[in-house]
Amino acid sequence: MAARPEGARPVGVVMGRRWSPRPIGPIRLEAESTEFVDSPAEALRLGVVRELTRLELDGVATVVQVIRPARDGRWPVVVFAHGAGTGNHTAFDEHAEHLADNGIVCLVADKDLAAYTATRRDYGHMARQYADLWRWGAEQEWAEPGRIGYYGESEGAWVVPWAAATTGSAFVVLVSAPVVTPREQAMYALGTYLSSVGAPRSVFDAAQRFAGAAWPRGWFAYVDFDSLGLITHVDCPVLVAYGARDISMPVVEGARRVMAEAPGPVAVRYYGDADHGLRVGEAKRLSPEFLRDLGAWLRRPSARPVVAGAEPFQPFAAVAPPRGVSLANEAWAAAAALAAVAGAGAGTASSPRLRGPLALVRFGAVATVLAHARYLWILARLATSYRTDPRAVRVGHRIVRGLGAATVVAGLVALSRARRSRSRRALAGSAAGRGGAAALLALAARWGAFGRF
Repeated sequence: MAARPEGARPVGVVMGRRWSPRPIGPIRLEAESTEFVDSPAEALRLGVVRELTRLELDGVATVVQVIRPARDGRWPVVVFAHGAGTGNHTAFDEHAEHLADNGIVCLVADKDLAAYTATRRDYGHMARQYADLWRWGAEQEWAEPGRIGYYGESEGAWVVPWAAATTGSAFVVLVSAPVVTPREQAMYALGTYLSSVGAPRSVFDAAQRFAGAAWPRGWFAYVDFDSLGLITHVDCPVLVAYGARDISMPVVEGARRVMAEAPGPVAVRYYGDADHGLRVGEAKRLSPEFLRDLGAWLRRPSARPVVAGAEPFQPFAAVAPPRGVSLANEAWAAAAALAAVAGAGAGTASSPRLRGPLALVRFGAVATVLAHARYLWILARLATSYRTDPRAVRVGHRIVRGLGAATVVAGLVALSRARRSRSRRALAGSAAGRGGAAALLALAARWGAFGRF
């Protein structure tokens, strides 16, 4: 297997007994070159024409961009499905410019953002929209009969098998495809990201608790969507492509699952130095090798060689985390603790000796929680930008632990002075403040604030 990325460590060991996925062995590569043996590699240079139209897709008026060769004729057609980070009809212009110049029509629709939020996503609606666009494309004079298919990138690779299974697609391209469920992919990405930045072990436990959480009122119901069963109905040629440096996707496991489940011929390609979305370099341009291979494969799908390219890295399997944590209960507990902390000051107004330490307890508990939330945000930013900063990781964690320790010390001082106080009101206020602060610190500890590296 390829060398582990700098800063990574074996996550299956770090995660402990509750979440310890099995290691993934290497996938056998048949060739280093990603070129297809039976597909034409020469460039056509036909020129490009762009048109905008407005169509009703699954009942919603939608702007669609058509990017096609400038020369008259009938050409293969590709319907593009957006990933999580794109939504505009210009999102695939870099792909479409190359493909249309080489004799392939590209259809890119705006994403229906009214039905797409962080908490609720209707993959069925998205699949029906892409299927409607497929049917519209099949009726156009520039479409080659029987040569219309789909391109799904990242999140779009969950949706495309659904659309393809309902329309009789001629081909399917799955780029940076999770294949596993969104919950399994999220846990895998959290594990590899946190490993890459050297996060404390306790944060791994917090990550698995978050990924396995039960959300209120149907939020995030889509995280258990399983597209693998739909792939069994996709009997056309399938191209699976990953960046060898993509640590967010199960690049080996995903390819193996598609090859095992898809009834049609499957070709797998890994592109060296490419990340998620097959982008390379500081400018994050599309891999030129991928564009070359994509255009050639779409013109004449081939599965020779079946698996080729750079050796990918996947340290462990993508498995679901333990389930059952209710974030609604956690939120109510935090709200109750904050209410106790906020109301504790009034009870100690008549006791100056007690008021000072208790104020430190209240401030310290809230500051610890806020600092830990900020720390987790920094870890997420580092991980999702594929950067490491060991000093920031360690210093940030020490600051959070220091604030927590200072809060405990202030709480002990407040407890000592409360025992010498004769005011029942002051005693009640002190107890409420210390109890609320203890609850906040317990919640912070539950989400990895005080663990060791």
